[in-house]
Amino acid sequence: MDRLMDMGWRSKAVQTSMLAIKVAQKSLKYYYGYYHIPLVVTTVLALLGWQFFLLLKLSRKSWDSKEKRRGFLTWFTIVQASLGLLLGEVVFLRWASFWTIICLVVPFGIWTLTIAELPLKGGWIFEPLKHLRWIIVPAAGIIVALHCSCPFSLAYIICVSIYNQRAWFHPTAKFLAWLALVCLLSGFLWSQRGMQILMTTKYRVVLQTISMLVVILRPLFLGENHKWKVWLSNGGILIVGGIGIYLREMGKPVPLYIMAAHWMYLIYTFASIPYCGSFCPLSRLQMIRFNLLTVHALLSDSYTSLFAQGLIIEYQMGIEVHEDSIIADEEDNVDIRLEGPLTPPRHLGMSYRFAVSILLYFYVSLFGTGHWLSSFTYLANTARLFLPDSCSGLMPYLVLIHMLIPLVIILSSLRALSAFGRQEMRSIFYSIMLICNVVVLFFVVFVPHHVNWPTVHPSVINALLAQLTVVLLLVCDTAVAFFFRGTKNIRPPIPRRNFEETQPKGPTGDNPMFATSEV
Repeated sequence: MDRLMDMGWRSKAVQTSMLAIKVAQKSLKYYYGYYHIPLVVTTVLALLGWQFFLLLKLSRKSWDSKEKRRGFLTWFTIVQASLGLLLGEVVFLRWASFWTIICLVVPFGIWTLTIAELPLKGGWIFEPLKHLRWIIVPAAGIIVALHCSCPFSLAYIICVSIYNQRAWFHPTAKFLAWLALVCLLSGFLWSQRGMQILMTTKYRVVLQTISMLVVILRPLFLGENHKWKVWLSNGGILIVGGIGIYLREMGKPVPLYIMAAHWMYLIYTFASIPYCGSFCPLSRLQMIRFNLLTVHALLSDSYTSLFAQGLIIEYQMGIEVHEDSIIADEEDNVDIRLEGPLTPPRHLGMSYRFAVSILLYFYVSLFGTGHWLSSFTYLANTARLFLPDSCSGLMPYLVLIHMLIPLVIILSSLRALSAFGRQEMRSIFYSIMLICNVVVLFFVVFVPHHVNWPTVHPSVINALLAQLTVVLLLVCDTAVAFFFRGTKNIRPPIPRRNFEETQPKGPTGDNPMFATSEV
């Protein structure tokens, strides 16, 4: 082209330049899509292998089986691992990128791990239809919720109503109050996009003040027993936080000593809970709720703290209403079949029920209190009492703490109030990962990855959110385990029955009366 310009053939030089541009674009498009289909296929195979592995682990936990696994030293696993290494070498010799090689080889490793987990004899997956039902329906609900929050608010009402379906036959004042709170939270989720007026200065300070008052008044009305230093520290930091919010709303900078006080309280909150001197899980739960809701009020803006506290109160009231309905059914001589050994079918169903409830409250809390679901964005006001405007390095961590506090409190309630939730948390997380894995698989298969980036970007964000759900839940569970260090169990272990003990016995069995019974 330089030679053509020197010769004075300007039009020929422009035509040559346009031709070079078109060839370069075709080359980039070819290189971009060369590994597209193999990468989609290997990603789907990896997700399916991981799904099957989790199904095997959950089935073994439900069986309480002691059967030996096949292990890695089998011909099939050795050949499969060799094929994976051979494919990696071939792709490497074709000068593919490092991450492309990893993505193409990963399915072989996952399926090798899955096949090694298979039992030597007996069934592989326990009650596959029950697995399918419990996985597909919640996964479809999550997919719908990630696209539109309005149907998700209806799903929230339906789920909590099914949980307390017995209470409809024994309506009490507590049940009606709980139902009104559920409708209020669901209505807010439905019309959240129209509630942005509450983020204006006219309503923000008022709602923030009300939320701080609720933090102090809630344990007073519920009769929680806290030490005087807990009341003093929480009440004092809320007053200091109110002063800081007033200064920010007046356009004045928050003094450095007020920010230092908030950082000291944040460190005190997480350090004092496991070393508070109380070994009762219920007392530890009350302290977790009080301290973490105080931190949440300091990190919140406008209505977000009120929504979180309303969600925590609804969860606690829902458990109390459920227990009251069980007592009412026992007084009416209704056989509800809640006692007795934990059989494999019941273990499987309870694992999925707890998993669905955790995911439900996780997404409800994010929709109601977070500003991150749409495109990983958040409001800077979250850290207004902890950081100056010029310092934004620690802001994402404070936003993460703000989002996860409601779920930490719910998982703490699960550990303190439920023997199954305390002892079978691994099975519950297997169920959670199974549901979220199906959501990710949906976005991998049905999202048109070859279209332009602005069109596919929201689906990629949703897939990342579904995958990060498991990671965030594991982080919350680790924090809960740290908070409950040194506590003593207040409930006995759940009696378990393995798979063999639940099978129907024939005439030669120990109990011939159940010769024709079904599990």
